[in-house]
Amino acid sequence: MSSTPQTRDERALVLAAVNGFHEYFSSPPPFTKGAQFALPHAMIVVPMGDLSIETFSDMYERVSPLLAKKYEAGNTGFRHWLTEPAAEIWVSGNIAAVLVGWTATLDGHSQLLHTVNVCTLHRLSHGDSVGQNPWRISGLVDMAHLPPDVPIPAVETSVPDVVTVFETLLASIDANDWESVTHLLLPGSGATISKETGVPETLLWPEFIERLRAEAESRPVTRKKVLNCDARRCNDLAFIWAPFALIAGAVECAQGVNVCSFRLENGQWLISGLQETIISKN
Repeated sequence: MSSTPQTRDERALVLAAVNGFHEYFSSPPPFTKGAQFALPHAMIVVPMGDLSIETFSDMYERVSPLLAKKYEAGNTGFRHWLTEPAAEIWVSGNIAAVLVGWTATLDGHSQLLHTVNVCTLHRLSHGDSVGQNPWRISGLVDMAHLPPDVPIPAVETSVPDVVTVFETLLASIDANDWESVTHLLLPGSGATISKETGVPETLLWPEFIERLRAEAESRPVTRKKVLNCDARRCNDLAFIWAPFALIAGAVECAQGVNVCSFRLENGQWLISGLQETIISKN
């Protein structure tokens, strides 16, 4: 399917934001300008022995002294950049997602590791000034980090077990079954939500469920009608891109997109992040 010049321009900006985030780690710490690439309070999930789940702000604060010690010990260059598999990019309105490989080296020697991540991005309305990329990463999840001699598995496009988890999430929300929702979620992570052109808001899972509960009790009954479901899996990482219509009664009142990421933990697919945008119909 061909794309319009505007769509191609947005895709280029989205990929530039992801590339900028990764290449920023090739500069000397401290990393004080990370907000140029990622929302400070959005969540990043990275397997580093134990699973690291934190905000981007906390991640930069943690990583800066670690890399500073490497430079103090005589290391001269840490490089972090995108690699295979090549980027797949999804864009709709003010939300986007990128599935792409990345790698890292130290002092120009062989790879330290390579892996794949899925980045979700939101487009900020106030980021349209000349020379500033309006896209910010609003969620990032890594696949397991592999040594350079272990090939990255092929990206799969048929992942019915992951789709089933997503469908169970939507059905549980429709049923106000908050306990079932909780069992589907990776503890410690959360959701980043934007409505209309507002600034995206990040909620940890307990806050997210309370928000859903309050909306269910105070607003007309609505349901999400998923219009399409595009899924990918690479090893222990998966994600779903799901445009939807929001239905109240028999009337479509809004449209949006869910980007749902998953990690395979102890044999179970758990939702490691949820990003959403909703635009009301006038």
